[in-house]
Amino acid sequence: MMRRSYLPVVFCLIVGLSGTASLFGAGTPAVDLNQLRRECELFENILNTSLRQNIQNPLFIAEKVRGAYLEGYGITFTYTINLNRSLILFPRSAQTGTAQSGNEPDLGKTVQILRRCAAEVLSQYGSAFRQLPAQNKISIIAHVLSRSVDPNVQSGHVLVVTATRNDLDQLLRARITADEFKKRIVYLEY
Repeated sequence: MMRRSYLPVVFCLIVGLSGTASLFGAGTPAVDLNQLRRECELFENILNTSLRQNIQNPLFIAEKVRGAYLEGYGITFTYTINLNRSLILFPRSAQTGTAQSGNEPDLGKTVQILRRCAAEVLSQYGSAFRQLPAQNKISIIAHVLSRSVDPNVQSGHVLVVTATRNDLDQLLRARITADEFKKRIVYLEY
């Protein structure tokens, strides 16, 4: 008799737990990682081309853009820009202290170019990630290396440009303009 009284309780627990599993994302469609990889590679190529066209010297681009999918967040793209032009072109003269500082690019100007470039690429090609949920984000992270006053000390600058998939959908459907979209982009510099 005691065994029969536990059966309804066990049944309720099983039904209750299976119902909560769908609340936590078990019922949401999964992201096709192979398709997402192809979309990332396409976006990487577009961003690499845009950087080569906008950066004054292609030697400044230390690494190609690489994308990664982070479940629950979205997609991030990272790359490094090395503004130590004299170290790249003339490594021996930089070691002896005879490098000309007049040839060094302006860090602030370069960061503004990178901001503009990332915003343009996001507004024109960010909607290519069709399978991402609306709350997911697409972030472009630029690591900018520049030499400080002391040639032995490296100083770095990081620029993060982030847009949500929802804003990209609204731009694609012409609910917002490109200028409104660019105002919604979140810029973080440190």
